[in-house]
Amino acid sequence: MGGKQRIRSYLESCRDNVTKTNYFVSRGLSQDIISKYCLGFDEAKGQAIIPYSSKLDYYQARSIADKKFFKPKTEEAGAEPIWNKNALLSKGVVFVVESPICALSIIQSGGEAVSINGTGSQKLLAEVKSKKPNCILALSLDNDEAGKIAQQELANQLYELGVKFVMSNIAGERKDPNELLISSQNTLAKNIQEAVQAAKKEFSSLKGLFSASDIQRQNIKPIRWIVNGILPEGLTIVCAPSKYGKSWMMMQLCNAVSQGLPFLDYKTEQCDCVYFSLEDSKRRFKSRLNKILNGKPAPKNFFGAVECKTMGGGHGKNLHA
Repeated sequence: MGGKQRIRSYLESCRDNVTKTNYFVSRGLSQDIISKYCLGFDEAKGQAIIPYSSKLDYYQARSIADKKFFKPKTEEAGAEPIWNKNALLSKGVVFVVESPICALSIIQSGGEAVSINGTGSQKLLAEVKSKKPNCILALSLDNDEAGKIAQQELANQLYELGVKFVMSNIAGERKDPNELLISSQNTLAKNIQEAVQAAKKEFSSLKGLFSASDIQRQNIKPIRWIVNGILPEGLTIVCAPSKYGKSWMMMQLCNAVSQGLPFLDYKTEQCDCVYFSLEDSKRRFKSRLNKILNGKPAPKNFFGAVECKTMGGGHGKNLHA
């Protein structure tokens, strides 16, 4: 008998003995899930058994006594696959978790899931590269430090591959989805439903869709003009060839707005101004400022900077400090 056949026979015998343990029931799993996914029990070793697919050719065993994990030898079973990897072929939202028991918890609560069996992401990335799934991956690794680090690394790699994904903390304050299932399946099901809806909305071609009646009822504030008619609140880009005076113009703009003075004969709304002159030194900044002010003192709410952090490195945070 070959290795694969021995594994299948072993898993079938364990499946027949599953009623001799309450391990899966204690983890919140229903009898339907236990039966559908061929969960089993090795009575001699005292281990709970979770097959990786309906083929019954790979499995994970967990000692009920000391909680240690065991897997079949590679020479018999081959390399460890992703648990329930066929879910990646679906067109919906597929949750990515660390353990099969968490994936089963999500499936029981109305979602779809795969397990990467730990925090390593290479098997999932290999599957994604070869299958190019059309589903949206919802990353839901454990809420511990290792899980958070692994999830961010996985997100970075999926982004580079152009894969559709979202971050979904469906476990809430619990460590993982199975802990939440044990505590409250209704809450887990609600979190899953909300996460699926949010993920679909994120990648919907109608993401910004709203009804005409809804927009009529909304209280939408009018445009706030910093310079009336030409410079609204938000992002504005001023373009011109080099040496056309853009820097001078922006410094004059900041000076006018910080004092509430007209700019190019347009009314302004007085507010604080920050002028980032990232190609200049403080010496050049001062020289230009003095020429614009023509001997007058600078407004106290007009600020300057010749260096700053990147947008991703805290620039926006500094502006709001």
